[in-house]
Amino acid sequence: MESRKQWGMVFWAGLFALIAIGTALTTSYFENTVKNDPVVRASSDSDAWKAVSDYVASQEGFVAPNTDSISKDLYSNYLALASRGSFSSAELDGMVAAIVEKNTTAPAVVPVITIQNLNLQQNTSLDTYGKLFSVILSKSSEAQKYELEVFTRTVGQNNANGTPVLTQNSELYARIAAALLVMETPPSIASEHLEVVKSIGALARVVDQMGRWKGDPIQALQIVDTFNKTERYVEASIDAWITKITALEKKS
Repeated sequence: MESRKQWGMVFWAGLFALIAIGTALTTSYFENTVKNDPVVRASSDSDAWKAVSDYVASQEGFVAPNTDSISKDLYSNYLALASRGSFSSAELDGMVAAIVEKNTTAPAVVPVITIQNLNLQQNTSLDTYGKLFSVILSKSSEAQKYELEVFTRTVGQNNANGTPVLTQNSELYARIAAALLVMETPPSIASEHLEVVKSIGALARVVDQMGRWKGDPIQALQIVDTFNKTERYVEASIDAWITKITALEKKS
């Protein structure tokens, strides 16, 4: 598989072409305020969320995308990076975030879940908990291909008919988040566990957006920015979980 940076470069080339050549924009998904957008759709796993709110925060203060401004920013910023010959993925992500923040407002994807929604059990041992946690999280290896790679091809081909492999990945992440939510969790690691659940839930939502993309290049810009941020959120939450459980095991 090619590197994340390489796929980012290909994505931007494709998206720039869609906008620069004047492709007609469909009515953006983000031009409608989305409230109570489900993180996990009805499935055999929906009951696992129990009475927990599986909705993302309502979108407030929506700003409709300014296509002309985005086109100009994309043109100048993309060429500036490309002219250098090399750049880091952090620089590419920073460029995306700056354009999105300046020109539009992306919807929230992080599920509204609190520590009170976890299945906290004082008598659950760290060893038992840690083993089950690892087994559940390892299911993420069943994801078919890297999402940005697939979405790059989808945008490059201007495929507005949906991408099943991305929808399948989204459903996989949703099942993982649901399983983590209901598993018995020691109170001593509740905060770190909660962040992992929320980050995986957010990943499920943004990958679902990728899979249901309808051809709007401005929406594609927002989706990639949200995906980049969510991916970092997942990584950070898992790193924090590892640090905490390692410290707790040393004390026991």
